[in-house]
Amino acid sequence: MNRRNYGEALDVFEKAYALAPDYHMPTHLNNLAYANFISGDCAAAIRWCDLATQVLETRSKEWPKEYFVGDSNVILLTRLLVALSQEDEVAMQAIIDQINFRDPFAGREMIAIAAVTQALQATDRPRAFAALRPTFESWISDLDSATIAEDLGANCHLFAPWHPA
Repeated sequence: MNRRNYGEALDVFEKAYALAPDYHMPTHLNNLAYANFISGDCAAAIRWCDLATQVLETRSKEWPKEYFVGDSNVILLTRLLVALSQEDEVAMQAIIDQINFRDPFAGREMIAIAAVTQALQATDRPRAFAALRPTFESWISDLDSATIAEDLGANCHLFAPWHPA
């Protein structure tokens, strides 16, 4: 999505949500949260995350939990990105502590690695990073080094092949 069209796109998405609020899944609402975050509206991003969490709790009672594996992590990841942008170290720590790193991130693993690594640096938690490094390395083990460097920036040096395990 082109950044200069976010406002228009968000208006369309929000109107679509208003037409059928019972239809939407947590992932749809998280996508709205993330789009608001990208457009710079952190308050709206958190509101959509809150709604996504509520819908997740409701849907999890109605449908098999397997259907929503990873949705909680994706919502928490959006919250973490907001906390990082606001330099809210208390929120960063609380959010990371809620993430289940054994569950998937719905294709957002590289964003998760980048955000969690940055948040652990910001909150001075090197031991937590050391504990998570093997998990992160397993997520990126099949990626080429150029992709890792592009997605993680300077933090790529915390992972192989740049950093010995």
